Amino acid sequence: MRKKIYITRTSRSLNKISDYIRGELKRQDLTQEQLADRLGVKQQTLSKWINNPKTLKLENFIDIMQELHTEKEEAAELICE
Repeated sequence: MRKKIYITRTSRSLNKISDYIRGELKRQDLTQEQLADRLGVKQQTLSKWINNPKTLKLENFIDIMQELHTEKEEAAELICE
């Protein structure tokens, strides 16, 4: 069984993740529902992850970053202080 790894950072870095995802959705003219469909999750689940990134598993964070076409270095900056 794979161990679940959650993103647990300071509230400042968690806010950066939320702000980044919201900004990319707007920039790419995507809705949460469209991104959720691409990820194979419910819109409510994606909304929970965006509003409370502490609930976001690392593997889901990576999936979101890939769907938003985020460079690896930029994604790493979001979770590293």
